[in-house]
Amino acid sequence: AAAEEEEEADFGPQLPPGRGAGHADGYDPEDLSQQVFDEDAPSGAARGRRRRRQRGGEGDDDGGGEEEEEAAPALPVSHQLVLSAHAKTVTCLALDRAGNRLVTGGSDSDLYFWDYAGMTRELRPFRHIAEPLGAYQVRSISYSPNCDRVAVAGSSNQPVILDRDGRKLATLMKGDMYIRDMRHTRGHVAACTAAAWHPSEHETLATASEDGTVRLWDVEVAAARGNDASSLNVQSGQRAVYVLRDAKGVKTPCTAASWAPDGSAILSAGRDGSIQLWEMRAKPYQPVQLAMRATPRSEYIADISKPTSAARAAHAAGEDISSLTWRRDGVSFASRSTDGCLKLWDTRRLDAPLAAWGDLPALLPMTGCDFSPDGSVVVTGTSVKRGSGAKPTLAFFSTRTLSRIATLEVDGASVVPLLWHPRLNQIVIGNADGKAYTLYDPTVSEKGALFCSVKAAPKRGVLSYSGEGFSKAMQIITPHALPMYREENDDHRKKRQKDRADPLKSRKPEQVLTGPGHNGKLSVGYQQALLATMSGGTSGLTGTKDKIAAFQNEDPREELLKYAKIAEEQPLYVTPAYSHNQPTGADPTAGTYPKFAKTVEPEEEGEDED
Repeated sequence: AAAEEEEEADFGPQLPPGRGAGHADGYDPEDLSQQVFDEDAPSGAARGRRRRRQRGGEGDDDGGGEEEEEAAPALPVSHQLVLSAHAKTVTCLALDRAGNRLVTGGSDSDLYFWDYAGMTRELRPFRHIAEPLGAYQVRSISYSPNCDRVAVAGSSNQPVILDRDGRKLATLMKGDMYIRDMRHTRGHVAACTAAAWHPSEHETLATASEDGTVRLWDVEVAAARGNDASSLNVQSGQRAVYVLRDAKGVKTPCTAASWAPDGSAILSAGRDGSIQLWEMRAKPYQPVQLAMRATPRSEYIADISKPTSAARAAHAAGEDISSLTWRRDGVSFASRSTDGCLKLWDTRRLDAPLAAWGDLPALLPMTGCDFSPDGSVVVTGTSVKRGSGAKPTLAFFSTRTLSRIATLEVDGASVVPLLWHPRLNQIVIGNADGKAYTLYDPTVSEKGALFCSVKAAPKRGVLSYSGEGFSKAMQIITPHALPMYREENDDHRKKRQKDRADPLKSRKPEQVLTGPGHNGKLSVGYQQALLATMSGGTSGLTGTKDKIAAFQNEDPREELLKYAKIAEEQPLYVTPAYSHNQPTGADPTAGTYPKFAKTVEPEEEGEDED
């Protein structure tokens, strides 16, 4: 009986760190009625598991409870919902705490907002944000704790803050790329790889970048700058800067970052294969006055030189650690890398992982992993090469037995981002085919995809006619439905960029020709143009040096006199112009010219005689 009670107690949630059974009077950890479950845990699924345990433990003295414990957990993978909108790979996704709104980002630089409660079976997004970071790839999305803001980071060095409906609120400041010490810049100077909101502080945001830093931001101060990326306001809102260095002290790019569930620490991953833990036990922020007689604003700067603990050889060096996911107990976490490994760690001892699973190919640096709501299962996806004929899979591993418990083939191409929502008990994955798949099970999942899977599409009125000739005669075509009259409401940014590249539409000034002339236009080098007209075949002399020598040695006067006799015998312009209006008695060929009766000469002669 005592063994059965211990097995029953193992199913309850773990106690917070530092709390034991003797810390509170009257508290019994073996009594399930006194357990406090996380508010984010799926209550329906938890009640179902508790009922199954009670049915297996009551009146069963021959080991029925042990068989129930060893049974594989129920995975929400029986049904699937396909969300198709992106033109390229879905690289990141985020789902709010309530599980209502999903945001997906892709390699096409666009964002799509999905509402599970508002969608029908047509599965259409309610908002499309075209290129929130410009033409840069979107790599990370994060919801704020109260789900009123969304942080978006990508290949740009300036993450943006959006509101719940996708309107841009702020653009974080850009750093100075010419400053060597990254702690002295006010922003990132290289592509961003991750954005993670603080679990409880709605004004604190963490961003990671390939410049080797993890930066903490005060979003309220950053929002005061507005959406102007070139604003002269020096209040960037940067609070702290964590610089990642390898074992030799050389700066290494940061590929992933993640907050602890209670916000007391932050994990970061370097491209050297290390995982570094930064704990924030004390408040190291020091307000610094920026200028004399200035408004009472302050810039928060923290002098943090090294991490609290680090796993230097966590993964293969040179590979990207694509995901760092905390377990909800705040003690253990999982790491996923492009070296094909998934590892389970304990923050109290980072010298070696608790478990390591290999043979999990990952081709993209955004491949994710996540834990089940109760933390007993960790899942990740695999990648396949195009044209190989292989199918991508989802691999499920038990955190108790440290073994693989299930492998599920999925549709589409490689599995990239992944999340397991704790309240919905549903798995959302992003695929390389541009689609997002929501996996669920109606028996253990709640809300989310269950809303739109049963909601029929709205009925639209359709006119039907009987008879083929009558239906052809009743075809109605409105003029404004034709492509030539249709007004497009799409974003014209891409069209303006194409028009800008067209020299005719953009009225680009004519550039100075460089090189040989063409289409009747001379090049910049006039000597080269003259040499091209000289005799010596179709293209002048055989060599350029011979052309230059012949041009410098010839006499211009002799060359012009060669055409004097030809001009006298065959006049073209000057002489024929006077052939009909020459004065009488004039014969230029005989050397006689007409004489005029009156000139100004006699007056001058008369003045001389006087």
